[in-house]
Amino acid sequence: MLTYRYISVLLTEAEQMYTAYQLRSGGGRGIRMRDMGPFLGQLLLRSYDRADRVYCAMKCRGYDGTYRAGTLPRLTVRDAAAAASLCGAILLLRLVNLSLLLGRLF
Repeated sequence: MLTYRYISVLLTEAEQMYTAYQLRSGGGRGIRMRDMGPFLGQLLLRSYDRADRVYCAMKCRGYDGTYRAGTLPRLTVRDAAAAASLCGAILLLRLVNLSLLLGRLF
């Protein structure tokens, strides 16, 4: 999951670098082949540094590498009654033309 989330961070970093390259290159199309090596090297270094900062932030928030799954709360009678009344209200509003009824009142 962390790798999947980091792909978007890597793409965002590449997009920012590409935008900066375009602004500095005078509006050329794409990255020139002679600049591709330094661009990719800089992207690798920046992404490694960003990954280190993300990991340090996770450690500061208590990440230790384990996944702790919580327990699901049990369904109570009160929860079932609330869900049934909500479904009933939605069904009633779907079947009854409320605007017509309100129009007849006035």
